[in-house]
Amino acid sequence: MMNNNKVYLRGRATQEYELKYYANNTPYIDFSLAVDNKLASKDNERSKAFFINVRVSGKTAEYLGRYGAPKGQLIVWGYLEQGSYKNQSSGQNVYYTRVVAEEVDIIDYRKKETVETQQNPFTGMGAFVPDVDEEDLPFN
Repeated sequence: MMNNNKVYLRGRATQEYELKYYANNTPYIDFSLAVDNKLASKDNERSKAFFINVRVSGKTAEYLGRYGAPKGQLIVWGYLEQGSYKNQSSGQNVYYTRVVAEEVDIIDYRKKETVETQQNPFTGMGAFVPDVDEEDLPFN
């Protein structure tokens, strides 16, 4: 059966990434992604943005926390998740909607001076490739 719950976003993180851990020691990062609203009025000097909550976990969270620039640009693939929890202090139910990221592409790397641009022969557009040691990559 085909899953129609797919999300693709390109935007800028609104805060620095803070690596946290679930009870089972799996790392995760929660952040908000500012995505431009193409339908915003052109009369404004600044375009309006949507602010979307994102959660990334596992090796992808470690990678983002290590190599993603603070407040950097990202491309996020994932799915929408809705849920609720009981607020410990007020006892009220809190409802949320967020994107659970399955894949994240970093556009702005921490070490901008080491980023090289390579020409893509199919699109003519450059792709950013970081200059990092292979030993530092989380998936080796």
